[in-house]
Amino acid sequence: MINALERADTLTFTNELGRIGRSIQKVAKSHPVVTPIVPFWRTPMNVSKQGIYRSPLGVLAPKNVADIWAGGRRQDEALARLATGGVIGLAIYDSVMNGDITGATPTNEGDRELQRSMGIAPLSRKIKGEDGQTLMESYARLEPLATPVGMIATLIDAHSKGQLSTDDVQGAMEL
Repeated sequence: MINALERADTLTFTNELGRIGRSIQKVAKSHPVVTPIVPFWRTPMNVSKQGIYRSPLGVLAPKNVADIWAGGRRQDEALARLATGGVIGLAIYDSVMNGDITGATPTNEGDRELQRSMGIAPLSRKIKGEDGQTLMESYARLEPLATPVGMIATLIDAHSKGQLSTDDVQGAMEL
């Protein structure tokens, strides 16, 4: 029964947060000014985590590592998550590197200004308009896909520019 409840929590993105996520949630709940700004912390964080678990970055996730070492069904499920996510991750990687999708707004002011001047919107995908012109259309509201796709696209972009290390990715897994 416990396994079924844990699975239900995972599938509805309501499972407990990790150590860092719980710390942030505790701070947010203890400050009345922050609570209205971050009212729903757990679900968006879990949506993001599940996206990462199912991406090529998931090989660094402690949960996947533990599941692989556990063997049996847990191992099978972890390997299936990683394989499926790997294929999807490769498609996202290809799309980012070809400029067909974008991640979040760059943190570097120069990169941000360059992207803006080129008409490249954050969290967007390239589409052909009715007139044949190429347009960038936001995918930001296409949840639950937008959050993991946006995170992966942002991480790929940052890594390709040398702005992200393996330690940064492993730290994100602890949320």
